[in-house]
Amino acid sequence: MTTVWHRREGSKPAPPIYAYTFTNIEMITMRFDLHIHSSHSRDSRSPIDSILKHAVDIGLDGIAICDHDTVKGGTVGEERAKELGIPLIVIPGVEITTTKGHLIALGIRE
Repeated sequence: MTTVWHRREGSKPAPPIYAYTFTNIEMITMRFDLHIHSSHSRDSRSPIDSILKHAVDIGLDGIAICDHDTVKGGTVGEERAKELGIPLIVIPGVEITTTKGHLIALGIRE
């Protein structure tokens, strides 16, 4: 049995905020690129289909498409991977512009 503990950043040692217990699991290694821009972002011209194909070609298990201030690329990428039968995990995300810089949010669909 493996227990994974997560604490809030900067907190003093204390009881965990979250505790997950896994029984009879096999640890595997997966390769992800968690910050990719597509043609839906102002600073990229990469078509979604090309991104998906390239990710598989270089041996990635998954990607996160995080365009600037829009979720469109990520949601389209997730749909296209399914439509094309591409064996790739696609996490929709967004790179949010803030007054302090950029913030990556993963798993965002709207």
